[in-house]
Amino acid sequence: MSIPSLLFDPKSPKIKKLVYKNIIPYLGMKLINIKTYFLDLMFPIHCLGCKKEGSHLCDECVDSIPLEISQTRTQYIDHLYSAINFDHPLLNRALKEFKYRFVKDLSQPLAKIVKRMISEKDITLDSLTTIPVPLSKKRMNWRGFNQAELIARHLDWGVTTNIIFRNKSSKPQADIENKEERMINIKGDFEINPETNVKNKNFVLIDDVATTGSTLNECAKIIKQNGAKTVIGITVAHG
Repeated sequence: MSIPSLLFDPKSPKIKKLVYKNIIPYLGMKLINIKTYFLDLMFPIHCLGCKKEGSHLCDECVDSIPLEISQTRTQYIDHLYSAINFDHPLLNRALKEFKYRFVKDLSQPLAKIVKRMISEKDITLDSLTTIPVPLSKKRMNWRGFNQAELIARHLDWGVTTNIIFRNKSSKPQADIENKEERMINIKGDFEINPETNVKNKNFVLIDDVATTGSTLNECAKIIKQNGAKTVIGITVAHG
């Protein structure tokens, strides 16, 4: 086959690979950007707090939310830090918009709250590997993103997503009030990547909310059972 026919034959495997791997994703992102532009034009974004136009949660409103830092531990987490009580009205609304109305832009102001807590508590994380709590494939497909990972990436520590995986989709922890039932519900949900080595290493787990700490504890258990030295948990809110 000649080079010109290879380049322009739509049935060519190379052309198909080019189209599906590069052109279609590129056009898809362009369409998303166009859609976002017109939605913002017709329905301007307003701050959840002060209603000022331009962002979902402006810097002034983020900074106005007082820290209510909770510091505790679980069976497998050496230190668990949470910045603000989930019942704070503005934070509560922001987290619900983020998780259930899929407002991804809220990950940045939520991460800013975590940064404030880290600064105030003088938490040292330089030697720790950052792991966002993973979602199941079913939950990931429903939401379209992992809220813990988005928050973690705004913390600028470097994020690792290939150490632990969620191997099943259990009932959402938010639907269960009893602590013992939460622990049973989440048991066995996570597994470690057999190709990674966590022995004698230190980790920080990132999530949006810690109510009983069961999810974070289960993640930490898998890491500790494979030889990790220290596991710290950090969340935006505590229940």
